[in-house]
Amino acid sequence: MIPVLYKKDEKQFNHLGLGALSEAITCVATEERNGLFELELTYPISGSLYQEIVPERIIVADASPLLANQRFVIHRITKPKNGIIKIYAEHVSQYKTKNNSIKAKVSFSGNAHIALETWNENLLHDSGFTVSSDIGTESQGQWTIEKATDARKVLGGMQGSILDRYGGEYLFDNDHISLLKQRGITSDVRIAYGKNLVDITQEEEITNTVTSIQPFALIFKKEGTEDDILTLPEEVIHSENVNNFAHPKIKVHNFSGEEITTVEQLRARTIRFIEDNQIGTPKVNLKIDFVDLSKTVEYEEIAEYEKLNLCDEVLVDYPELGIEGVKGKVVKTIYNSLLDTYDNIEVGDTRYTYSNSLSTITDKIEETEALSRAWLDDLRSSIINDYFNQDSYNYDLKVGNVYGLPSGYYSFDAPIEQNPTRAIYIGGGIMSIANSKTTDGSWDWRTIATGDGFVADAVTTGILNADLVKIMSKNSNISIDRNGFLASHNDGTSTSLSPSGLRRHTASDNRNYHYMIYITTFVSGQSSPSVARWIQLPDDFKGKGFSAYCGIADSLDAVDFHHSIQRFVCTGHPNFTTDYANARVPLIAYKSETLGDGVAPKIRDVQGFLIAIY
Repeated sequence: MIPVLYKKDEKQFNHLGLGALSEAITCVATEERNGLFELELTYPISGSLYQEIVPERIIVADASPLLANQRFVIHRITKPKNGIIKIYAEHVSQYKTKNNSIKAKVSFSGNAHIALETWNENLLHDSGFTVSSDIGTESQGQWTIEKATDARKVLGGMQGSILDRYGGEYLFDNDHISLLKQRGITSDVRIAYGKNLVDITQEEEITNTVTSIQPFALIFKKEGTEDDILTLPEEVIHSENVNNFAHPKIKVHNFSGEEITTVEQLRARTIRFIEDNQIGTPKVNLKIDFVDLSKTVEYEEIAEYEKLNLCDEVLVDYPELGIEGVKGKVVKTIYNSLLDTYDNIEVGDTRYTYSNSLSTITDKIEETEALSRAWLDDLRSSIINDYFNQDSYNYDLKVGNVYGLPSGYYSFDAPIEQNPTRAIYIGGGIMSIANSKTTDGSWDWRTIATGDGFVADAVTTGILNADLVKIMSKNSNISIDRNGFLASHNDGTSTSLSPSGLRRHTASDNRNYHYMIYITTFVSGQSSPSVARWIQLPDDFKGKGFSAYCGIADSLDAVDFHHSIQRFVCTGHPNFTTDYANARVPLIAYKSETLGDGVAPKIRDVQGFLIAIY
């Protein structure tokens, strides 16, 4: 399809508007699952419509075989380079939702369709959207202005968004927004990985495939005593595919908090974990480049892949590993609107990503991360536009050069005699970058890389993958690794977040405790040495070495004005022990009333309170 240009306020698109952009050099639409939806077009300055291409005007182009005549709003145009401009446009739904907002406080209750209708009715500017959903799950919540900073985040991209509450997959078709249980189909396409189809990212996923699990579980005891560590006598359980790899890749997994107390329970839970998470099967992360593919395979094979659309499910076979039928999902498409074909598609994994502490929420992150990193794509494009549309001036300066600079390679944004403002220096084992000079005219090197590491004032990134992250400050040092989060403070205390929960350590008294607190009240009149008043704690406390404290909240009135309270008691029962496995605390609590006549006192009720801390 030849893209067509329209005025920014056009309402009818059944005509050619300002004209067809027939001289366009390239025109590609990119859409990600539950994420960005954009168009990039290059056009010559000699083209007949060059002067008409301005921000906020609308380009209509096909975005996939199923999404024809989609409207995209121009939001940025680069400066001409070699007689060509590059036009960036956002899908009309993305552009209008990012630039709109909802009322300061909006409550919703019902299924996903009702939530979408509520969102649509509370937009500050009526954008002409229609909405629908086939998800019948009921939920409720509230969107408030401090989190819902634009209308698109309410759709997906913040905690409590519609996508967060209901799940599913969005379909943006011009001004109609659908949230579907499954946008795509379960395709009959099978992708045979290897031979003609090899991808660097997929190769890394194969290399990093976890084949085996070394499990453990902490058996929590009372505070002040060391927890037991439960492991398997065989140490490791392998997946059925372990022998298909040159070397096993073993990961430690923590099953603490799952009420596992025996070796048999730990072994059974590990086997189920391996099956549920398809341990030993490569994670699908595959890009199919149709241009490269056309050079190596027959058209019939390419035609199979061209059947796919965003969110379709496929099966991927790995013949060299002897593994077949791994489920994948199309998570990104790049469609060539001029040629009516894909340039490439990306197939991602449908499973939870392996993680010690976040395995139950990874799918939610994957659904929303494309939206949350849209700002990073804009920033990256802006930087590329700023830097790559201007020339650089390069110098190989020798020792004793006339400029008084250390020898090495320099790249400036202007000739050195014209006082450049940006510079990159590469010398003996060092690279330095500066965007300004100090008051004395020397370069202010703020970004430096050496063999010891990288030093910079700011690092902007979408996803940071690292074995260990350290943050050093005056009062605290923070480290993040595969075991969790640890903040060490100058006063000798520390705070950690791991699979066993949030934990605090105080060096002064060598005390460890968590941040779980439960407070409840009760009424008891039990003084028997053989019967306890059991207080049940929430399930979160089960299997944990919590501490419990109790006291009198109210003595309650005596039976009449003639009786006086002789004694009241509220404490742990001396003849029973705390049931940590089931989170139950045995108490004895009562008051005794007397007439002062020498007769044995009567046992009556008191109201007590209990505080459990972990």
